[in-house]
Formats: sequence, C-alpha cells, structure tokens
Amino acid sequence: MNLEERDAVDEQPLGQEYTGDEEDDGDTLFVDIDGVPTAQLRPRKVYDYYTTVLGGLEAVAEKDLRYHLKGLSKIRVDREGGRQSRLFFRYERSPKQLLEIRSVERIMALIGIVGRITVGKPGLFRLAERILEADLASAVVLHDILHGEKEEARFGLACTVSGDHRFSSSEVYQIVQTVLEAKYDVIPEGEGAPYRLHLQVMGRRAVFGLELASPLPADHGVRVPRSLAYCLGLMAKVEERDVCLDPYPVDGSLMRHVGELFGPKQVFQGVEEEGPEDGTVDRILTIPMSRDVAGNEEEMLKGFARALAPRRTATVLVEDRKALEEAAGRAPFEIMMKTPVRLRGRAHTAVVLRKKE
Repeated sequence: MNLEERDAVDEQPLGQEYTGDEEDDGDTLFVDIDGVPTAQLRPRKVYDYYTTVLGGLEAVAEKDLRYHLKGLSKIRVDREGGRQSRLFFRYERSPKQLLEIRSVERIMALIGIVGRITVGKPGLFRLAERILEADLASAVVLHDILHGEKEEARFGLACTVSGDHRFSSSEVYQIVQTVLEAKYDVIPEGEGAPYRLHLQVMGRRAVFGLELASPLPADHGVRVPRSLAYCLGLMAKVEERDVCLDPYPVDGSLMRHVGELFGPKQVFQGVEEEGPEDGTVDRILTIPMSRDVAGNEEEMLKGFARALAPRRTATVLVEDRKALEEAAGRAPFEIMMKTPVRLRGRAHTAVVLRKKE
C-alpha cells in the first residue's frame, strides 16, 4: 500500500453534507427515467452510486473512495444521525473499481431519489408512481457486468420507513412489489436472490437502489465488521512490514480482517506465550469490551507502552473517550486522531495514540 498516494488524497475537499434542503422541487433524480413499457427499455450506463458507511467514518470512507475511484465527482454526505450514513457520488470510469472498496458496508447503483413524500397515503401513491417510472434495467445490466449473467432474474427487496408516516414498511413493500410485477413481471423473493433492491423512506424523500457489493458472509455474526476493521487499519496506517497486536480480542475477527486486508508481517492476539517482545510492536488495533477497561484505562495504556516501539501507534475504539484522554495525558502518548463511530447502536470513539520517544 502506497501511503504517500493515500495521504495526498487529504488535499481533496470533503464532500458536501446533504441535509435535504437542496431538494427544492422534491423531484431530484440522479438517474434518468423512461416511463416506457418494459419491452422498450434500453439499458444505459450507470454513473450514479451511493454507499452506506458506519456513522462517524464518513471522512475515512470518502478518502478511500477518492483513492480507488479516480475521477470521482459530485460526492456528498447524507448523515442519518444513527448507525449508518450514505455517500452519494458520480463515477464514470470502469465500474469494476467499485469492487475494490472495503471501507463501506454496501455499494449501490442509484436508481432514483423520490422527493415530496407526504406522511399519508398520497405520499405512498406518489412513491409508487415514481418507482414505476424508474430505470431498473440499467442497474441490472451493470450487476451482470460485475458478477456475471444470472440464469434467472430473481429479486430481493428490503424496505424501511423512518419518520412520522402513516404507512408502514410492509405497506411500502407491498406496493413496490405490485409495481415490479406489473412493469417487469418479477416478484421479489426472500434471501438468496442475486439482485437485491433497497428502498429507504426517510422523512419527505426516498432512496431506491440496487446492491452491487455488500459485506462478505463471514461478516455476519462477528463482533467487528470487515469495513470497520479496514477503516481502523487506514487510520492506523498499517503497512506490510508491520507487527500488529490486538491485546483485547473477543472473537479474533479484528486481527483476522486486518491480516487479510493489509497483509502485515505478523499479527498477534491477546497474551500469547509466543507473542511479540516488548517494544517491537508497530501497530496496536483493539476494541476492548467496556467491562475490561472501564476504570483501568491507565493500566491499558501501560500495556500499550510496553508493547509498542517508540513513535508507533495504538488505535483503540472505546465508549468512554474522556477517560481514555485523561489517562493518555498521564502516559507516554500523544493523541493523533479522534473519530466518533456508531457500532451496534452505541456511541464509540476511535482514538489513534502515538507513543512518545
């Protein structure tokens, strides 16, 4: 990994934060729509996408997008204020580069954005009308380019509704199901369908997309998502020559992901008989359970100081940021970075500490 190239991305301005105020007419659609019969649909190239990213890691993910997707433009941030945020962007080069992104939860082809959704039934009917006009075929062709053609065109559909609407996610699902059956002669199925559609209604607008890439199956049921491990590794600037240590492993998923994604020279977990010698570790990455460190932050940092070589770093994700900062003030560390992260619905902070000489 070329860190100089990655660091150069910092010179780019961060994407504009999207608040919804920009959508004056309420009809903004990134993807052109046809409104023509299915038989006449002529797929076109897809240039507009969005990703979902763990809340708080928007800047880290945006830097990663800019590094991998040369020519990226029109990037903007949509913060939900909860577990996840979205990054919308335009990319007109090879779509296969999208599969190189590891810092996000999902990568979606943007089919459309629907605005002016009222809280009652008229809002639900407006949503159905706009979905009926949307160009689903182009996104499906792109999915086939990336993952190969499918023997059967089977679709999955996930619908969510957030806000004070007088209709539920199940009602949205039913009406979108009816639209898809009428226009494309397809009926959404459950798990296992190769084409996965996502429709999210948030206040007065909705986002409709087709999933192009998602977390690996191994991510399900593990404590540390692959995207989070990758973002922590980027923050820590892990390199192939590094010796890495997780002194507070739970299920081993953090170091397993770091090893696979960054290829460091050695990875260690917990207190092992044949662990690294004191003063030889380059990067500590860890997500300790609160019960293991609450009130014992100074002892934790003493352990970090023993393990790390001078001027090497510890990247730790904690719930009690203030306690860690106070302990760091009494330890041989300087704080290099702090980033809020939402993990499993709880507020955390990723803190990068560098050991002093």
